Formats: sequence, structure tokens, C-alpha cells
Amino acid sequence: MKNIGILLLFISVVLSTTNEIANVDIDITTAYPGIKMDITVTSEQPLHSYAFYLPKSYEISSLVFLNKETEKELTFTTHNETEYTQFIVEFEDTPKISLTMAYIQINNYLPVPKFISQFDSQEFDYTLLLCPLTQSKTKSCQVLLHHYDKLKVISDTKHSTIKNTTAFGPFDDLPPMELIETTVHSNSLPHIKVNKMIHTVDLPTISSFVKVEDWFEDFTNEGAQLSSGFSRFDFQQNIGNSPNAIGFFEINLNTRASSIQYKDTSGNISTSSLLLNDDNLVLVALPRYPLLTGWKTEFMIGYSLPNEVVISKGKAIITLPSIKTAMAKEVIVRVYLPDSAKYLKVEGKNIENIEVKDCDAFLSFAERKEVLITMKNINIMDKVQLILYYEESINGSISTFIVFGCYVLLFFLGFFLFIKYSA
Repeated sequence: MKNIGILLLFISVVLSTTNEIANVDIDITTAYPGIKMDITVTSEQPLHSYAFYLPKSYEISSLVFLNKETEKELTFTTHNETEYTQFIVEFEDTPKISLTMAYIQINNYLPVPKFISQFDSQEFDYTLLLCPLTQSKTKSCQVLLHHYDKLKVISDTKHSTIKNTTAFGPFDDLPPMELIETTVHSNSLPHIKVNKMIHTVDLPTISSFVKVEDWFEDFTNEGAQLSSGFSRFDFQQNIGNSPNAIGFFEINLNTRASSIQYKDTSGNISTSSLLLNDDNLVLVALPRYPLLTGWKTEFMIGYSLPNEVVISKGKAIITLPSIKTAMAKEVIVRVYLPDSAKYLKVEGKNIENIEVKDCDAFLSFAERKEVLITMKNINIMDKVQLILYYEESINGSISTFIVFGCYVLLFFLGFFLFIKYSA
């Protein structure tokens, strides 16, 4: 009976809420569409939560909810339903609130045509959600779409275009859960998608540097593919005239990164250069061959960071390198804790799973923990950070010193015995 009462109360609150106005801003001039929805919600009863929905076919990244007036980020929970994904946003009790929902869409686009004969543009069909999907009536919804010069609205949606902006709507008196979508055709920046990124961090027991390694698997330039009549040699002859080909990667690292190496799967260190800016160190890496649309590569970058950049009083601040115009389908963060350290917890967004395993410690009999953190659909164009908490142990350092000392002693003993008996 108690659950039925709570359900009836929730239904009554939903029925008493109204979306007064919704303003939607969509930008498809970037590598992946960015969507921001501003909505003002009023209620006859005080609200402390509100539910937004997206079709389950939508894959998104960098989802955030804000109180528009205070610009404070709001917490939310995710629930999977039959046809939709539900996001319940929580806030303090209020009869009226202005909310912002922002995310990056990483699917629902299709290269058109599938094969191209001239490598001079990259074009896609985008299917986009125009108005917020909620269980309340929406009085009015207005949409602005920012694009390049070339745009064609394929679906039958009322719109008007002025230069590089197309307005959709207004859509008035939308009933609850009314799905308003459109499909547009436009040119775009290259879409880079990483199938899997493995970020390995080795926290030292006695060293003053943290070792970091990143593997990028199936690093792909998506888009219309070449059926025939174009080669890498043709690209090199026309290297400045291919806006949808990728001739280099810009990888942003911490300014104090050192001992940097970049190599591909063949094991050869490839061409790269470093640019030091005020807030980051840019590794400009050239793949062995340029990435035309539909082509992929795999590579690794490795570097060292001073302990004070990563480690601070029992916690490790894990920061992924950022790559321009790239999105990762899966990110695995592998952290090796210092010898005998105890894992406590991890804080961060978009964490799917955490696994803690035992592993062998180098030159030590102490136990060592390996923490595996799995994340899905991660925007590595921006700063992605995790905080890992652990409890250090003095026994780990002592054990390492003792074992290392024994190895040194055995080395010198063997050396002197060799000198003695070989004379």
C-alpha cells in the first residue's frame, strides 16, 4: 500500500507540472553534434526532481544537468526502460525551476553518400531530437541549428534558414512524451572514433615518477569510404586539399610530462613533435599513413609524470590525454597501486565497472593491487579526470628496499666470485 501511495503521489506531481518554454541549441559544426536544451518547469506543488527521456537508440556523451539560474551542476540517476533511457534530476524543493540539459550525440549520423569519388568534403545525415522529452505538456519549443553553408532538411519539419543558422518551430502545445525529431544533411569536421583506449598508470613505491601509457585501438576516421580511384600516394600529392583526411593527431598532455614516446603497432617510433603551451603540452603525432575516411590505425604513447602531479595524500588524480575531435567507445583505466597499498574508492563520471585484482610486484614480495576502471562513450576531446583513493603502507617500501638490496648483494657476490675463480 505504501508503494501505491508513493506512485499516486508521483503521478499527481507529473500531472500538475508544465514545461512553459523550451529553447534548444544544436551545433553540428563540431566533430560531434552538441545539444543544449533549456527548459522552464512550473508546478502546482513543490518539485524536488524531474525526469528527462532519450530514445534508447541514442548514444550520448558528456551529459550534464544544470540549474540555469545558478549554473550549479545537478545530480541525476539513470534508469533503462523499454523504449527510452530515463534521467531523473534532483534539486531543492521549488514550484518553478529553469533546467539545462546538455550532451554530445555520438551516433544517429550516417555518411552520405556511402562511397565518394572526390575527396573534397565529408557529409552526413544527422537524426536529431528537437524538443525535450518529458512526461509533462510543453507550451512552446523553439530550436536553433548551427551548421556550415551546406545544409538540407530531409524530414518534413517546418524551418527557416538564414546563413549558417536554421530555426525549427516554434512547436506549440506538445503533449507529454511527444517525440519531435528531424533529419538533416550537412558537411562536417572529421569524426574520429576510438574503439578502445587503455590508460595505464603505474604508481611507484619508491620512485619519484609515475609511468603512464596509452594504447588506442581501432582509431578510425569515420565517414564516406573510397570505393576506388584514390590512394595514399594521391593524398600525399594533394596533402593540403583533403579536409576530411587526418594527417596528424594533436594529443594534449600535462606540461610536466617527460620521456615521451609515440609508436604504432609495428613497434617503430613514428614522427612526432612537441609544442609547449601555458596550460598543456601538445604532442603532434603523425601516423605512418594519413587516415582517410574509413581507414584506421592503432598506436601507443608513453610518458612519465612527477609524483606531485598525480599523487597527493593518499589519492591519485588520473587525467586522460585529450585528442582533438575524438570520442572513445570504451575506456579502460588500469592503475597499479604502490606495494601493499589498500584500495579505497574511485570518484568520477561515466564509470561502468570497477574491478580490483592482485598482481605481482616488481623486485618485491609485497602484495600489489591492480585497479581496472571501465567507462563507456567518453568524450576525450575535453578533460576527463578520475580520483582514486588508497591507503599506503610502510611495509611495501621496506620490502622493496630489502629485496632490492638482496639482488644487489647477490650481483656483487657473483661478480667477485667470477673475478676470483676466473683469474
